[in-house]
This record gives sequence, structure tokens and C-alpha cells, in this order.
Amino acid sequence: MLIKNKERKKTKVNGSIYGPVSYPWNGSLWGYPSLNTGYGFSPVSWTRSDGQTDSSLAKSLEKAINGEHNAIRTYAWLAKKAPNEQFRNIITDIQKDEERHYRAFSEFYSQLTGGQKPHIEEAPLPTSFKEGVEESIKDELEDSKFYLELSESAPPQIQKVLLRASQDEQRHATWFSYIWNKLRK
Repeated sequence: MLIKNKERKKTKVNGSIYGPVSYPWNGSLWGYPSLNTGYGFSPVSWTRSDGQTDSSLAKSLEKAINGEHNAIRTYAWLAKKAPNEQFRNIITDIQKDEERHYRAFSEFYSQLTGGQKPHIEEAPLPTSFKEGVEESIKDELEDSKFYLELSESAPPQIQKVLLRASQDEQRHATWFSYIWNKLRK
């Protein structure tokens, strides 16, 4: 279910300032029970008209899935290490967005590849809270740019999801910058 921007800012569900995001966490990032991506639709088959091969799109989606997987892990770690409740809530809300991105990209990847699972490479976790916040700012900005560029050649069914994810990543970078600035004081 999508929430309009006006409603979204006012909605606070389970401590989330971004609105309701359900993600069935069962210990496995791949184990989601339904095809509901959290973006109000389920992915469908698409036809290519831009010259990009399905294999290059699949590789790009696999890269995105890896980034989201590692962001989820990092943000869970950062939330545990957060020095206060405000930072913990911000990071947890960001993590929920990353879980939604992960689920959407995974479903598109699965459809595109005939049900294959992507190869996941786990990146090392940060060594300190501050280092994790600094890396997160950089990663969020890089991911935003990557999703925006990928959306330009993606089929219409995934283009909207990529644009929304790019916007989310920009917002995340802003929140991590807020945390970083508060840490400096």
C-alpha cells in the first residue's frame, strides 16, 4: 500500500516516520512469502525495447540486491550500536526501506532469470558506529545514482520502483548526514 506524501509525513506506525512497511523477517533475506513488493503491485513479465539485454539487467539487479542485503545487515548492526533511541529509530526505519527494496529487486530478478537466486556476497561490517554512518552516507548516495541511471534503460514495470528507490536512498543519505553531524557535536 502506497501512502501519499502528505499522509506519509503524518503517519507513524510502530515507530516508523516513513509509514507502514511490512517485511516478514524469518532469518532469511530470500524467504519472503508473497509477490507483494510493497510498491502496490506485483511484477509481471515485460518485453525489452531499449536494447539492454535481460542478462545485463539481471546483473544490475543482482548488484542492487547485494547492496540492499549488505545495507540491511549493516543497519541492523548500527541500530544495536546506536548511542541513543532517536538514532536507533532513524536507522531502523531506513532498514525497513532497504528490506522493501531488497524484496522488490529480488522478485524482479527471480522473474527475469526464471526463478534463480542471486549470488550474495557479504561485505564486512563497520568497526565503529561513526565509521558505519560515514560509509552509509557514501553508499546511499552511490546507490541513488546507480538506481537513477538504471531506471533510464529499465522496462516500465521496474522503472517506477528504481526511481522510488533512488529517492529513498537520497533521503537515507540525508538522515545519515544528520546523525553524523550530531555525532560531531
